[in-house]
Amino acid sequence: MAQYMDRYIPRRRFFAGAGAAALGATAVGVTAAAPAEAVAVLPGGGAAGGSGAHPNATTAGTTIASAPLAGYTYRHAEMFDFTPESPSALRAWGGSGVYTTGTTSALWASMEIPAGAKIRDIEWYTYNSASSPTSGLGRIWEAGTGGFYTPVVDVTIPVSSAVVATRGVVTSANYGPFPPGTKLALVFYNNDTTGKQQVNGVRVGFSEGAGAVGVLPVPVRAYDTRSSGGRFAGGELRAITLPASAVPVGTTSVQLKFTSANSTISGNLKAYPAGGSLPQMTVLNYQAGQQCGNTVMMNVPPSRQIAILASTATDVVVDIFGTVG
Repeated sequence: MAQYMDRYIPRRRFFAGAGAAALGATAVGVTAAAPAEAVAVLPGGGAAGGSGAHPNATTAGTTIASAPLAGYTYRHAEMFDFTPESPSALRAWGGSGVYTTGTTSALWASMEIPAGAKIRDIEWYTYNSASSPTSGLGRIWEAGTGGFYTPVVDVTIPVSSAVVATRGVVTSANYGPFPPGTKLALVFYNNDTTGKQQVNGVRVGFSEGAGAVGVLPVPVRAYDTRSSGGRFAGGELRAITLPASAVPVGTTSVQLKFTSANSTISGNLKAYPAGGSLPQMTVLNYQAGQQCGNTVMMNVPPSRQIAILASTATDVVVDIFGTVG
């Protein structure tokens, strides 16, 4: 059985850009860095801090991958993970992916489904210069049978003169969650033995439980009004952009510590993803004349912006301790 490998796809020609960044976000990780200040912006938008690129990333101009969706974590199978179903078929490498020679055969790869996660979409990257379309299947093995009869989402692979992306959206009836240890089977039907049908890779989008948890080796100072921006006024709502060095593309949640300092009147802080609704709960209740802190988990949008509301005048410090994504 081919093994799934959670890392960058080498063929950056097809996956580089926004889609590739989402694929590789958990694999890249975050290295220790000096404190990085976020840029304060208005809740509705404004300048973002930093370039958004990981220091080890390779910049490329285009991608055929669809844009990553907020709240999704992406994993992938690449062409090297696919193996023929037929024992008489030989695996061959083409200029755009993998195919079979000797006889036509389905090419299979498997991917473990994270516990509690839901499969939301499957996007195939394929080359098909044959005379007719072929198929890409997403299936679950059904216990007690010899086949993969439980569908997730199947797609029709169109005829094309280059590698193209074909995305299938999973319906709510099929996306899970599934029992722990369940694997997703990815099947590409290769109906040609001359390299006219090749699979380059597959991207699978998960939600609710698929993100890898990362604890930063050193907390990152994301915002400090004592050195930038000035203290909050009572009732002021301010949005900040978390630094890309600590919150890479593909991050869905962050562990943040909020600290209040130099307040003369007791109050509280509320915080939430920018663009969302003001919550009823507070992230920190502080006392006059005391420095108080509290650590919370919070969803973060692709913009990396969070909104903070202070009920009374105070300095606010935000530190990042970990990420999920």
